[in-house]
Amino acid sequence: MRRRNVSYTATEETRSPEDPQCLVVDVEKSVDFQKKTRRKSTSWLQWCCRISTYVLLLSVLVWAVSWIQILVEEYHYRSIQRVMDKRKTACARPAWQKLQFPTCNLLHEIDLPHLEQRHATGSSLGFLANGYWRDVWAVDSSSSYNNETAVLKIMRLKHDIDAHNFDRHRRDGLVMERLTASPHVIDPYGFCGNSVLTEFLSKTLDKVAKGLDPSLVKYTRTRLDRLQLALGAARGLAALHEIPGGPIIHVDLGARQFLVGEDGNVKINDFNRCRFMGYYKTTKQPCDFRIQIAPGTDRAPEEYRELPSQNEKLDLFSFGNVLYIILTGREPWPYYYWGYAEPIIQRLIIWGIKPSLPQRVRRSDPELSELMYLLYALNPDDRPSAADVVRSIERILDKENVAHAISLSK
Repeated sequence: MRRRNVSYTATEETRSPEDPQCLVVDVEKSVDFQKKTRRKSTSWLQWCCRISTYVLLLSVLVWAVSWIQILVEEYHYRSIQRVMDKRKTACARPAWQKLQFPTCNLLHEIDLPHLEQRHATGSSLGFLANGYWRDVWAVDSSSSYNNETAVLKIMRLKHDIDAHNFDRHRRDGLVMERLTASPHVIDPYGFCGNSVLTEFLSKTLDKVAKGLDPSLVKYTRTRLDRLQLALGAARGLAALHEIPGGPIIHVDLGARQFLVGEDGNVKINDFNRCRFMGYYKTTKQPCDFRIQIAPGTDRAPEEYRELPSQNEKLDLFSFGNVLYIILTGREPWPYYYWGYAEPIIQRLIIWGIKPSLPQRVRRSDPELSELMYLLYALNPDDRPSAADVVRSIERILDKENVAHAISLSK
């Protein structure tokens, strides 16, 4: 229906003698009809501009909130740092933390050029892989200790040969030497400079839990098998944290740092990023320390926030990721392998957001799932200790063994 546009024009002419208040008005009425105009539709370019504007505003808001959080954390950091500077002189360390036991002659006997030739011909010995810090070689029986196949780890050439890296690998060799009595810590064969020689175990816990090879399925076939893997890994971590004069903090804990033997025994490995903790002379409490943030999504939120007051509870948060992989056979975060998602996941960890478990896993392993979420606590003081984790898994395993025995007797 057309809308009419009506206008009126009034002109004063005369006043009526009968009613002087009456005004004679000449009305000129004009009517016209406007043409109906169609509303133009919004083009895709306009929609893109609107969406871009909203995204930009949201990004600015997130940027502003992040900077406010950074400023608050910086103030908190400086406050704690002042306290730590006063305590630093009062931090005592056991004498064994400064020791080293090099066996350079043994490592110098290894013929690396010969190993390179054997690896080139398709032999299982020779170069295996490398991490960020070191190249890993499989050494044959003629070059290893006690006529066993061994693993030789050598620092990669891209890293500096300096005092810091010498001390890094000294700690690696010293941890293995101090914990040779533990069946859940990798056995050392030799150490020299930036290289170590250890026993050979070819399977890592992450590959075993994920079942990447059909031959590995036997280690995770039943719930009892998964509990055994979790218990072995927990005992290895407890050996570090419960050492007299410790704890020793692994700091780089992940499922890939645990090795699995043919008998299913789990051993913790790779201590070149570990930290030794001392004690304050006055309170006898562990000294605070701060470690530089490292790439990856296995770290605790206090490490990503770079808080100056950190302790062995860093490892307990990371051990929650180990339990997640054992329970589900996959990484905790769905986009773990996407490089650009890493800072987003780190921010989620700082905010206390936990990876979700599938409902089938929660129903099948409720107790181990609950233990995993306790390890994901945002406050380090709320996380159980490594010894508590071992006791909890042992209780779960005892119940499972009793249930399994009852089912077999029926």
